[in-house]
Amino acid sequence: MISSVILFSSVVLIITALQFRFIFKKKKRRDAWVFLGWMMIVWAAGLLFILGMKFPVPERALFPLWGK
Repeated sequence: MISSVILFSSVVLIITALQFRFIFKKKKRRDAWVFLGWMMIVWAAGLLFILGMKFPVPERALFPLWGK
């Protein structure tokens, strides 16, 4: 699991750095910072999923008569 976290983090870091530098050089500095913010959110969500986060599962149907 640790190797997955390290591999994922390094790939995200490399892609983010290259893309950030490309956008920043095109004189679109605000877009570069927005991209960096979104990539931080994506990285955090990816780590949570790798570490075993699961979505909550309802115990009973939300709409029991739906589909009958």
